[in-house]
Formats: sequence, structure tokens, C-alpha cells
Amino acid sequence: MERIEIGGISLSAWIGGDGPPLLFLHGGDYVLQNRACLDRLAQRFRVVAPRHPGFGSSPCPAWFRTVHDIAYLYLDLIERLALDRPLVVGSSFGGWVALEMAVRDPGRIGRLVLLDALGVK
Repeated sequence: MERIEIGGISLSAWIGGDGPPLLFLHGGDYVLQNRACLDRLAQRFRVVAPRHPGFGSSPCPAWFRTVHDIAYLYLDLIERLALDRPLVVGSSFGGWVALEMAVRDPGRIGRLVLLDALGVK
């Protein structure tokens, strides 16, 4: 796991592989549910899989109020890591976040994959 600082927020993230960029946004349990999938994706992509604020060792700032705050954070992450129009894969809650990102700035996202997304309106 690596640490990424964005706007005063310290996120833990799993980063691996080579190839086109892929941002993976998790649902429930980050590592146990997704590790085998992340390893497989890393065979074709440069995978960046951050832990959402409030999950694991990624603290949740007091000012985070809605899923929109997380969407903007990840749009900043795309810029910070210079991910050129990544494939964004969102699972469950991560799917909701991915959709919010796409609505706010579709130009930064190359493709979008949703896996059992929740919260979609």
C-alpha cells in the first residue's frame, strides 16, 4: 500500500501493473473482496485502487458530507497522478462515486465500468 496526499487528505492506495491507467473504486471490504481482481487487472493496466476516506487507514475529513466530496477528491487524484483519461471501474459504493465523477467532469474519464453500483438516481 502506498500513501497519496491530495489537498491535505492522506489516502492509502494499492498501485500495480503497467499499461493504460485504470482507477478502481471499491465497494465494501477493500482488500479481501478485490485483491485477486486487482492482481488480474494489473496484468493489462496500471491500476490505482485508493481506499475511500473513512475506510482502512484513510481518515475521513470532518468536512466530507456527501458522495460528491469523494468524487471531487478522485477527480483531483486523476490530475495529481497524471492519469490520462483512465478507465474508471466502480464497484457498489465505488460505482456511485464513479458516476458522480463522470457527471462532474466527463472529459477526465476515458471509459466507465459499473459493477453492481448503488445510490444511482
